[in-house]
Amino acid sequence: LDTLIEKGNKKDAKAPASFLPPTLEIPAPFEADVKLTMPGLVYGGENYKDVALKFTKTGKDFAAGFAAGEIPGKGNIDIDGKLQFASVSHSKTGAEVYSEPSLKGTIKGHTQNITQTAEALSGISGLTLPASWRAGAIDGSLEKEKNTLELKDAAVTLGDTKMQVSVVYAPGGARPALALDLAADAIDF
Repeated sequence: LDTLIEKGNKKDAKAPASFLPPTLEIPAPFEADVKLTMPGLVYGGENYKDVALKFTKTGKDFAAGFAAGEIPGKGNIDIDGKLQFASVSHSKTGAEVYSEPSLKGTIKGHTQNITQTAEALSGISGLTLPASWRAGAIDGSLEKEKNTLELKDAAVTLGDTKMQVSVVYAPGGARPALALDLAADAIDF
């Protein structure tokens, strides 16, 4: 996978922050239902074992998923997402143009070594996290509507700290907005 993904960030620094393109143009109509299972996958120089990748496209809906039975940090992860478009039109060339996207998904996973997992997924080495956050887990849902990205009612565990977390991020405007709702009995840093 490392050889297929181009390195570097070519995003224009002056472009407004956005998670989804306003439209998606596909040269020809198609339907798809693909599932790949493999004993291993290398991404970012790290090994992921017992991997399942899936992709479906039906009508105006695109769905994808990634699951790994073992991730860096001795854990597992299961991520599913569904990209839905409110409308579809056709260009002069016959291409399908999808508009007004929304995204919904779920994430569930755990790790015995949060630092190793975070470094593998982010590509940033040398992360320093609180020592009490050795192991961790997450179980929640994501939703992207219009100009916000929301993590809804996620059960998050960092070491011995168990919490319920909801986060709403709105990147638009002069200043990005972030709202956090966190409930925990105690937080140990």
